[in-house]
Amino acid sequence: MIYSAYLKASSGFESQGVESSSRRLPDGGYEIRAGRTSIVLADDAEREALAAYMERRYCGDRYPNMQAWESQQHDWYVEDLHNWTSDGWSGPG
Repeated sequence: MIYSAYLKASSGFESQGVESSSRRLPDGGYEIRAGRTSIVLADDAEREALAAYMERRYCGDRYPNMQAWESQQHDWYVEDLHNWTSDGWSGPG
């Protein structure tokens, strides 16, 4: 969900997605919804500042960009899921 919200903030486009959505507001603002959370930004300068903040926060010195960060998160998820299912878990009950 973080990466999806980042894409909305960095692009500035309106879009409706499964994980997040974004829309331009009549007063020049921009709203991003991710899950049950919504953030309203005053203008494009705030939107761009949010995207830059997310890059600094999540990439730091470890990843060259948010796409690389997202790829690593996905790899860890798949590895964890594989380890979890290979332990013999057979479902609830």
